[in-house]
Amino acid sequence: MFFDYLKGVCTANARLSTCERIFLFMSESGACRLAHWLALFVMLVILGSTVSFVIETEPDWQVKECSSCEPTAMIAFYYFEAICIFLFSIDYMVRAQIRSDDAKPGAGLAGGKALCRRRPGWRQGAVQIRLSTCWAVTYNDDIQVEINFVTKKRISPPKKLTNFGKVWEYGTSAMNLVDFFAIMPFYIEIILGGAGGGFGFLRAMRLARVFRVFKMGKYNSGMTLFGRTLIKSLPALQLLAFFGLIGLVVFASMIFFGEVGEWTVTEDYPEGAYYRDDIIGHGKEPSPFWSIPRCFWWVLVTATTVGYGDMVPTSTIGKVVGSMTMIGGLLVLALPITIFGSNFANEYQKIQEEEAKDKYEREAQDAQKAIVSEMLSKSPSGRIVAAPKPPSSMLAKLRGTFNKMMIEDSAETEEAPEGSEMHDLLRKDKELK
Repeated sequence: MFFDYLKGVCTANARLSTCERIFLFMSESGACRLAHWLALFVMLVILGSTVSFVIETEPDWQVKECSSCEPTAMIAFYYFEAICIFLFSIDYMVRAQIRSDDAKPGAGLAGGKALCRRRPGWRQGAVQIRLSTCWAVTYNDDIQVEINFVTKKRISPPKKLTNFGKVWEYGTSAMNLVDFFAIMPFYIEIILGGAGGGFGFLRAMRLARVFRVFKMGKYNSGMTLFGRTLIKSLPALQLLAFFGLIGLVVFASMIFFGEVGEWTVTEDYPEGAYYRDDIIGHGKEPSPFWSIPRCFWWVLVTATTVGYGDMVPTSTIGKVVGSMTMIGGLLVLALPITIFGSNFANEYQKIQEEEAKDKYEREAQDAQKAIVSEMLSKSPSGRIVAAPKPPSSMLAKLRGTFNKMMIEDSAETEEAPEGSEMHDLLRKDKELK
């Protein structure tokens, strides 16, 4: 146990139950070295399953029961998929069962609701849990706990749920829904396939298997970075969607009336069709712009400057509308994309700063080992009600290490209340300087 004298946070150790240990082992890749290897193994299984899903559509890896039969994937792909689904199912059911047993990290700790967050630099200490109201903690070598001795913000106790409610709360979270949709298509395909019907639905369920790619987001910081950027950019994306919808309706209506042509009955179309001038202007051709909803596709393709060429305006009015659509699309897309890029750069910088912070904190822990021994010697019962004041020589020794950290943001730093232990420590540190 040691006390961070600049932050007013004491790091101690707390006892975890067996279920909590298993939950952290399977859910937090930074909990310990073995959990890290488990996360790596799961990622390899996901990658192998995804590669198998892609390769099995190649004709060279398919077989036919007869010359006119529809080709199917080799049986080896089915067995490999079954093994992957078996592993995914065990992982999902074990975590759901543990959650029903109230195995939430920190659930058995005193002092209020515990919030678990990953600290990559502290893998040997499992994970960190911040308890804002805890003043007395029983500790051992199981898990590191931060206790805030300066701010005593009270947190309402977590609501009580039944076992079914706990499983429902766990299963309806975003990443667990991805896990569910990644494994269920396999079982539904077996049930419906055995019944001999629903082949169109089976194709849709096979497509849902690709959702398991998103499972890798739990173990990839890049996916987390993209998600944080997306959430922060939601106002700009909402603005893009709003103006995009307006432009979609306006330009689709304009191109419809400019390119729809005239209703004509011909031998090719005895029931009639809209005809317009062809691109050369010497004849007539059926107009592809025969409804406003159909023109939506043309507006999207033109506004993004893709231009597939399946629908091309031939009249002067249509070409003017097309030019306006391209310019308007560039203007509408420019601002939100710029904001998204800026937010991405900011979030990436924050991650870099967090990694630097963890690096410097690991160095600071080496300098605090002497304080650990002193605090443990004054707490023979294993319980702490207040942190001891450090000697001046120890503060002088730690000052060089803490100055190197440079991790406190001036906008986020809270001034310690006058008369508090934190205030006295900072004052003594200034006197030593």
